[in-house]
Amino acid sequence: MRYRAKPEGSGAPAACFLFLNYAGHVDHTTGYRHAIVGWYCDLGGSEPSDARIAELLGAIDADFW
Repeated sequence: MRYRAKPEGSGAPAACFLFLNYAGHVDHTTGYRHAIVGWYCDLGGSEPSDARIAELLGAIDADFW
């Protein structure tokens, strides 16, 4: 999800995105064993490109899962 945030004491809004990723589905349930939740903000105000978002999400260590 993309959104704008205005950090306290800053004149310009930051461009941000939230992410949520699940892994490790538990058999016979609708649940998962693991979740990563996070956010990223560009204080320069430019909206993160799809490529930048993919780069950041790809940097999450696959061994976690």
